[in-house]
Amino acid sequence: MKISQIWGLAGLIGVFYIVFLYLLRPKKETLIIPSTYLWTQISEELASKMKIEKLRKSILFFLDILIALLICIFLLGLYIQQTQNSAEKIIVIDAGFSMNSTDITPSRLEKAKLLAKDYVTKLKDDTKISLVVLQKNTNIIYKNEENKNLVINTIENIKPCLSQTKLNDIKKIPKNLNISSKDMVYFGDKYLKNIECKLTKTSDDNLSINNLATKKTDKGIFTAVTIKNEDHKAKNVEVSLYTDDLYLETKEINLAKKTAKHIIFEGIGQDTKIIKAVIENKDINQLDNTRYTINETHQKLKTAIVSDNSFFEEKFLSIRKDIELFKTKPQEYVGLDDFDLYVFVNFIPENLPKNNSSILYINPKEHANKIGYIENPAFKIAKHPITNYLNDDFNIGVSSVYEKNSQFEPIITLENDLLAFSTVENNRKIVVLGFEFNYTDLPVSPNFPIIMNNIISFLANSRVTDKPEYDVLDIVKLNLKAETTKAYIKTPTGKDITLDTKQDNISFNSTAELGVYEINEKVGETDKKSYFVVNTQLDSDELLDDISYTNKNATLTKLSIDKWIAILILILLTIEILIRHKHNLLKKKNKI
Repeated sequence: MKISQIWGLAGLIGVFYIVFLYLLRPKKETLIIPSTYLWTQISEELASKMKIEKLRKSILFFLDILIALLICIFLLGLYIQQTQNSAEKIIVIDAGFSMNSTDITPSRLEKAKLLAKDYVTKLKDDTKISLVVLQKNTNIIYKNEENKNLVINTIENIKPCLSQTKLNDIKKIPKNLNISSKDMVYFGDKYLKNIECKLTKTSDDNLSINNLATKKTDKGIFTAVTIKNEDHKAKNVEVSLYTDDLYLETKEINLAKKTAKHIIFEGIGQDTKIIKAVIENKDINQLDNTRYTINETHQKLKTAIVSDNSFFEEKFLSIRKDIELFKTKPQEYVGLDDFDLYVFVNFIPENLPKNNSSILYINPKEHANKIGYIENPAFKIAKHPITNYLNDDFNIGVSSVYEKNSQFEPIITLENDLLAFSTVENNRKIVVLGFEFNYTDLPVSPNFPIIMNNIISFLANSRVTDKPEYDVLDIVKLNLKAETTKAYIKTPTGKDITLDTKQDNISFNSTAELGVYEINEKVGETDKKSYFVVNTQLDSDELLDDISYTNKNATLTKLSIDKWIAILILILLTIEILIRHKHNLLKKKNKI
């Protein structure tokens, strides 16, 4: 509530005036009979208390006070400020992974669409409708659309998504559209505070595979399958394991309500390529009852380091058991072509290796983008796989400085220039460090093994893809061999998608299907196959904050309550008149 006339507070003087009149009104004369001094003192104390007692018991007194207060409020011009009905609505439809559940026939999404269409149909014709669909990303389809039929037809064509929705993005919707959250209606299977929800969920009867991990041992591949029970009651769960599409075995466990448990499978062959786990139980969402993983075979990384003096680099590489190290000097380098990783210190060879193996340049003096040197630079660490877990508490004595390029991914920056970066040339990964480690304090700090391991992990990835497993709708970065003349990917449903082998940075984004993807390359006269898998995205269990949002530009109206106060004053005055009239009648009757 707010006031429009502050001077109305002057009416409070009337309250004090009424109290003053009641305290000073004349009393009836009483005949005092003399007594002892003690009785006189007691009578005076009782008399003083009677004044307050009379105030408390007087109905008319309190009526007068209340009327005076109401008159004061009336003079203040009290009103309620409210947002004018803007005829705006935000329709939010959740089309995420959980909406594929079938506890409502035919699915939660179809029920949500039906409710949303009915809701839009009942809106007034001049209502401005904003339609938002929640999938992997939050998609604003319409903003302030007045054509209800267009909105209804669009809702009908919404398709389910196999990825989880980002719940915390929901609270940004009202602010992005500049519409109050009270005008937003959510159609989905999650309860959201402070907005209207049309829930489409009747059951939690769902099991899911949350993880499928493998580890190689002397006795074969050790596999752990993590099963989650989302239901409110315990379940007996049967889980089967398949290797390269061949059935291996089935195990049964009892899973308590709202818990997860691991099932262990052992004795899987070392040469197995693809492992699949399947929950055999039927539930409301079968899509998360299957999960895949790739069993990768790792060989020693053949590494050639070409340098006159690289003590720290050589020492670190030589103690790695997974690296087979070869050392030579620049003048002795004659196009070594059979290594997986090359480390060139202080020079760039005239002829690069013929294969597309990765290269680490350490302070290459002849680099085309080099623009000078700097001592004790005030550098910053960029976000990059090589800087994971790396602290910036080290010092660089001297470093080359390189001009930025759109093809360079920064690793260590210096204002608008670079001290270290990565790039891809002819499908070859390259990392350039502008400094030698013996001109830094890295070798005597925990940062040295971190940055070296990160560089090797980044460059030594011999896979065609940057990792073996992806979530649905993820983008897959491909690293085809330089000599590849033809390549295509076969999707889980058998569709062949041709790849452009002439591109350096190939991205594959057709990952809407769950299962195993097969990459086929034509390298010279040889056909090579590799794999990656796409699984359902794990539920992030995000916690939503308050979604409340008020449009500051919304039209405000004042709801005056003056007439109701005036009516109340008249009612109270009538009551007081009736009480006083009855009091006068009693006085006349007593005189008679």
